[in-house]
Amino acid sequence: MPQSILPSYTWNTDTARYRSTDTGRFVARRDIIGLLETQVNSAERRLGDITTAFHEGRLSASTWQVTMRDELRRLHSAQSAIAVGGWDRMDARAWGRVGGELARDYERLANLAAAVQAGEVTLPQALQRTSGYVNAARHTFFEADRDAARATGRQYEERRRLSASEHCPTCLDLAAQSWQPFGTLPTPGDGSTECGGYDKCTLERREIT
Repeated sequence: MPQSILPSYTWNTDTARYRSTDTGRFVARRDIIGLLETQVNSAERRLGDITTAFHEGRLSASTWQVTMRDELRRLHSAQSAIAVGGWDRMDARAWGRVGGELARDYERLANLAAAVQAGEVTLPQALQRTSGYVNAARHTFFEADRDAARATGRQYEERRRLSASEHCPTCLDLAAQSWQPFGTLPTPGDGSTECGGYDKCTLERREIT
């Protein structure tokens, strides 16, 4: 059985779910989503501190960019690996998606570095942009999560779930639609809502019998 990215858990390819090696029970999806939120929120605080140091002149632009790149690469890669069942299940499609997200982020980092050096961006604005880069990892997770579900050959439907954050009108409308055909709802963080990269909604799926 493929090695899991999560200690004490194995990946079940038939259901695209994790199973506890101690109890044999499937891990609740809310726990996996909770792990996603914990890692993203932790990264947001960590990268926020790094950006603050750069904006205040305690970190050079080059060091800031290298550090941010490394942190975002680890975050996106880990979220994709968790969604598909482990590092050994990361195929060309999964790595390609991560690479695409990172290429966009790297360009944004360069632009933000230049803007900070030119005095065109305040610290709150820089932190807001940093938050957007980090939260884009949610999009990476849910896209990979859909691929893992499709690989089971099972039939699913899905719905948008609102988080405890404030939400834009589009997110509220999508959540009100309840269950929809699998793959038809916008993925959180794909930029199709007013929230943009700050979209903190989640996707819930269930099997159609």
